Amino acid sequence: MKPVRWLLLVCLFMLASTSVTFAKESRLQKEYVFESESADFSYPAEKTIRKKETTWHLNGIEYEIMEETDRYQSRKETYTGLSEKQAPLKRVYRIQGKNVTLRADAEDVQYSEHTETWTQTLTGRTSPPQFTQTRDVVIEGKTYAATLVGTRQEDSPKPYTATVRFSGSPDADFYLDWGNGRKKLTLKQRNQEMGPAWNGYREDVLQYLKLPEGSTVGSGRWSSGWQEENGRSVRYATFTGTRPAANYTATYQYSTYDAVVIYHNDAEPGEKHYQVKAICTYEAEETPLWKVIAGIGAGILAAAACVVLIFYVLQRRKKEGAE
Repeated sequence: MKPVRWLLLVCLFMLASTSVTFAKESRLQKEYVFESESADFSYPAEKTIRKKETTWHLNGIEYEIMEETDRYQSRKETYTGLSEKQAPLKRVYRIQGKNVTLRADAEDVQYSEHTETWTQTLTGRTSPPQFTQTRDVVIEGKTYAATLVGTRQEDSPKPYTATVRFSGSPDADFYLDWGNGRKKLTLKQRNQEMGPAWNGYREDVLQYLKLPEGSTVGSGRWSSGWQEENGRSVRYATFTGTRPAANYTATYQYSTYDAVVIYHNDAEPGEKHYQVKAICTYEAEETPLWKVIAGIGAGILAAAACVVLIFYVLQRRKKEGAE
């Protein structure tokens, strides 16, 4: 009976092979990951694919959100002490590990103006200076355009020291050398060992030194002994005093600006960026009718062949047993 068993197994294999030809998978899924700037997802999946001699047609797509982030990015910055209404309209930020340039429009900037003053003082001036009406002033490295709004004067007499030359001799009258002229002075030298003095000496020294009106002359002190100069005996004295002077202060006014700027990208508030998985489902193309009929026919023929073969084998065995 062993040959019969083997024959049955062969027939069953032939029938199974014929049926497997038509018992194939009816669904196929493929997954794809893509980026989307909109919540209305749309992945351009292939409409038809070919796999293992089977044609598959797209039946539908399901979407699964893997990651969701805000597209809209904004930053607020405050600038102080600007010399003009010119805050920077773009700025680079580090966002999510990337350098991102954010921009601002004119309406995204709010300015506030502040008035400041700056003063310039010139000291010890014997005549009023001429201050410019406008000038640039530098404050903490920034340059501002300033306008003169006022000046003030503060008297501050300026001290001086001057040397006066006298000619004569120890036993003669003194002469105050006056450039090309001379003024005779009557001095009692023994009574003026510290320095020269005579009636009206202050006025004479002022005229000698050509000092302006308002100047003062103090007492004199001899600064040398008698000495010969160009055949003449001369002696020098030092006088001190003050001459008119003043400190002049100019006050300038300038404007500074503070700015509050909102930087942002091109997205609108609420817009999202998505990382999405598209799950595409395909269905196998239906087998043509002629292929189905042919397959059924092949199965019937295989079954008939098996039956005939088995019948033949059994008859042969029966005949051999009868002999």
